[in-house]
Amino acid sequence: MKLRGFAAGMLKVALRFAAPANREWGEGMLRELEHVEGEFAAFCWAMGCLSALYQPMRAPLRTAGDTRCRAKALRRETRRRNLAGNLACGLVAGGFASYFFVYPNWMMQTGSALMVLAAIYMMFQIAGARSGRIPAGEGEELMDYYGAELERQRRFHGSLLFWVRLIALFPGYLLFCWGFMVSHPELEWQIEWAAGAFVMFAALAVPLNYRLAGEYRRQLEELEAFRKKLG
Repeated sequence: MKLRGFAAGMLKVALRFAAPANREWGEGMLRELEHVEGEFAAFCWAMGCLSALYQPMRAPLRTAGDTRCRAKALRRETRRRNLAGNLACGLVAGGFASYFFVYPNWMMQTGSALMVLAAIYMMFQIAGARSGRIPAGEGEELMDYYGAELERQRRFHGSLLFWVRLIALFPGYLLFCWGFMVSHPELEWQIEWAAGAFVMFAALAVPLNYRLAGEYRRQLEELEAFRKKLG
């Protein structure tokens, strides 16, 4: 499969989980993908669209009541991302758990076990980033909640937590690929391609997550300025 087709497939899947307000924009970007020159350029362009597609929806902070709209939007976006993340982790854990019993190579079995542990650890991190219930009151209580949720998401996407869950995937996957190459040397180039694609996606995850973390940081600064304005 060419990079352009793979990127288009990822965008189509992402559109199913995107907020309704972003979906129309995302469909337009999907049509534009056909006109981007070059396979790699099209792939990078699609990855940028994916990042923008999941930017949290923001209502301007003009009154105290706007905080509730922002908190609700953040909670919706967080729940969608957590659902997609848990689904991906479940598929990874289930797939590599089955590989443990299918392949006799000790390197593949060890790699499979490490991948299952990494997926479970990522699910624990996702559970820790889950949004709490929005308080019924207004004023300071609601703004404290909103600020805490923004900080929770900022840390999830742009702190040591992100690097730990990213690095946790490398030992198991690369060891599995190595063991597969030892057992099936005739598939060497396919395995090398799979390992290279994994490293490339891991590298792309860095700017995507830090872009989200930067957005949450800007919202925190905006909230703090708004609280000072209210006095």
